[in-house]
Amino acid sequence: MSEETLRELAHREISESLYLSNFCMHRIGLSFESKKSFFSYVWQKVLFALSFASICYHVFSEITYISITLVNSPRVEEVVPLLHTFGYGLLSIAKVLAIWYKLDVFAKLLTELVDIWPVPPLDPVCQKIKDNSLSGLRTAHRWYFVCNVAGVWFYNLTPLGIYFYRLWQQKQAEVGFVWVSWYPFNKHHPVAHVFVYLFEMFAGQTCVWIMVCSDLLFTAMASHISMLLRILQLRLHTLGVTSDDHYRNLIDNVKLHQRLIRHVKKN
Repeated sequence: MSEETLRELAHREISESLYLSNFCMHRIGLSFESKKSFFSYVWQKVLFALSFASICYHVFSEITYISITLVNSPRVEEVVPLLHTFGYGLLSIAKVLAIWYKLDVFAKLLTELVDIWPVPPLDPVCQKIKDNSLSGLRTAHRWYFVCNVAGVWFYNLTPLGIYFYRLWQQKQAEVGFVWVSWYPFNKHHPVAHVFVYLFEMFAGQTCVWIMVCSDLLFTAMASHISMLLRILQLRLHTLGVTSDDHYRNLIDNVKLHQRLIRHVKKN
């Protein structure tokens, strides 16, 4: 294979390992790749602005409701459950700001990772290490993605589930809300109720997109670095006795080690 073909192969394998992370990033208006059309660029910026504004108000409304609850009824059992969603939203804001601020840095690191990515020809043991690492990472990412998305949709659909259950029991039923939040208007008004319900679904899902994309990105980078270190260790252990046997392999391993050190420092 030519060098260009090997680089394309490395880029494709790295992109595939980050598929779910990139999928979540696109849902909040972030991407490591430049948009080709003006419309796509504008839509990306608008989506990010809406996503960021929604989680900011979500956190603000949570802390406001917590403050009101503490003043009116300062009981632990009424306050503690609210701290979970507030903390989750606050952490989402911190993570999305970190990714947005360092987006170019992460993109550069992924580009540099292509240069040290293990590509054919690989000996069977190194190939097995690579395959097992990518397979394990893919399985872990899928489970993490499914559990988080299923969790937020459990929250999103719970008010509807309770509503239909009460109808089935022939009891008085009213659709509730996804989160316990404060709004500067009567959220029980029919039109406002629909708006608030949709907003809370969007805000909750946005928080999950942020948490999942950041966690999958960081775990993928850590997994790839660990895989490269194991392959490098194996190569160093299998060097020939004399310098003439594996001189070229020795030079390649030294270069890989130096690049890996620089890559880890930038991370």
